[in-house]
Amino acid sequence: MKPNHQFLLVLLLITLATVTRLMPHPVNFTPLLAVALFAGRHIPGRLSGLGLVAVSMLVIDLPYVVGQVLPQADMTLLSKIILVNLSVYGTVLGLTLAAQRTKSYRGFRTTLFGSLAASMAFFLITNFASWMAYYPTSWTGLIACYTSAIPYFKNTWFSTLLYSGVLFGCLSLLNRLFTSRFSKQIEGTHPAV
Repeated sequence: MKPNHQFLLVLLLITLATVTRLMPHPVNFTPLLAVALFAGRHIPGRLSGLGLVAVSMLVIDLPYVVGQVLPQADMTLLSKIILVNLSVYGTVLGLTLAAQRTKSYRGFRTTLFGSLAASMAFFLITNFASWMAYYPTSWTGLIACYTSAIPYFKNTWFSTLLYSGVLFGCLSLLNRLFTSRFSKQIEGTHPAV
């Protein structure tokens, strides 16, 4: 497949995955981490991948934050929301950068390990920020924060694995389909010797 066709296909898959965040879903069951891993692996250029992931997050988050969160938030709550959101965006963009370093690795095991590692990093970093924002800054508060987040971790990991499988699988399948179709077209244009 031509590089510009591949890029458009990757962009389409990321757009479709991002739009699924608008559909009703269980808490933390989103394509967010899978999009970060997928964009990091398949969008050429470090800044392009980061920019695409940031835009895909902002397009969904900004209307909600501006329309529903900001009008109800006082300064104390707003500072807590900003802290947690910075940890979410920072983690997702960091995972995109990490995925850029794994472009040479392929296969199911890479997707499985990447999904688990990304989910674990997201769990640890964003819940640390939640602890700093919403819980007492003590060992008891830290334990309470992580303990209350455990039920959501399975949604994070499963959705990351599922969306990663769909994104990476669709791209692989479509690459094979286009490559096979293109090679048949080439074979048909050359006269038999």
